Amino acid sequence: MENGAGWSPVYNEPKAGSSTRPPGVVLAIVTSLFTVAILGVHYDWWPIPHRNGGVIKLAIVSVCILGFSVVGILWAWRIVRFWKRERRLSWTMGVAPAVVSAAVLCGLVFPAPNFDTARADMEEVAQGIQSNPGESLENVTIGGLYFSSVSLESDGCVYFVDREWFPISTYGWMYGPNCTPDPNKFGRLRMLGGEWYEFERGT
Repeated sequence: MENGAGWSPVYNEPKAGSSTRPPGVVLAIVTSLFTVAILGVHYDWWPIPHRNGGVIKLAIVSVCILGFSVVGILWAWRIVRFWKRERRLSWTMGVAPAVVSAAVLCGLVFPAPNFDTARADMEEVAQGIQSNPGESLENVTIGGLYFSSVSLESDGCVYFVDREWFPISTYGWMYGPNCTPDPNKFGRLRMLGGEWYEFERGT
């Protein structure tokens, strides 16, 4: 534009809709949803009463990992874009990583229930089933562990089916003072002591 003082450059306003906001609340919320889903699987917050429960849980974790990858790429792209425009950092950039870090710390400080922590409760249930041979349990939580079924089978063992990867295999533990499992019927059979076995077998 020309005037009495000569020529002066025209100032270009930022385009409407262009954002210089750093990654923050939205990505943190999405990250939190994926994080809660993985923690739920890790701690068995939402047992899945389905013969394909193991496959479903694996699918949930796979989707969450893929989601984390997408969110991570988007988070990094937003940071680079914001830095190029503003030449500064923002505290909101750290919200999403903080959520993930907190989840990892939670997993380290508070381990998920396992066989060792649930063993006493499982043994009590097994002895009760042995006293009532016709009794069986389905979709039950014992000592913090979820089992799709607990039953006394013909070999004298009480089977605690922890995971079912239908139609590939089942995994869990079995107990019994008169337990005489046939190793040929299992893909993996390991004696744990104290009348307990860990097993995996095809279905």
